[in-house]
Amino acid sequence: MKTLTRGLLAVAALVLMTAASAKADTILSYQITGPGLNASFQVAQYPTPSAVIPFYDFTVTGISGVVNTVSETLAVNFYTGWLGLGGLLGDGSSHVDFDLYGPQLFTGSLWNPTLTTGTFKLADYLGYLTGDYNYTLTATVVGAAAPEPSTLLLLGVGGLTLLALKLKRII
Repeated sequence: MKTLTRGLLAVAALVLMTAASAKADTILSYQITGPGLNASFQVAQYPTPSAVIPFYDFTVTGISGVVNTVSETLAVNFYTGWLGLGGLLGDGSSHVDFDLYGPQLFTGSLWNPTLTTGTFKLADYLGYLTGDYNYTLTATVVGAAAPEPSTLLLLGVGGLTLLALKLKRII
């Protein structure tokens, strides 16, 4: 019986550790509008950067999007706010599609960022210099691809309970 109890405790600890460290892979939808630009793409709220330039930006590659009615695969750079401005750059297959400045659009570190949601005013370089923020970025949650940690915990505890009842021959 002691071996069974220890085994159940070990499985419960494993389930709790997995549930505590799991992050839902929330997907954000980005919409950018402004003079001559209508762009949209989706990206994970907790992306894994493919490149990092310390103190400057991180890049997420392989993002499918639409820029001015043209489907593109984008590499999107998210700028830090260390110079007083953040923003993002969308680099399409053959050229830069947008390079906009404004608030920093993420929290956390460059190596482990969390993208923020909301509506943000952005500017191109000339607009940044003149204070004309005439682009709007809207970042909204569109879905989660993974179960929440509490769901995993509930499933794990339920499974352990059924196992314990089965082993005691109650079921």
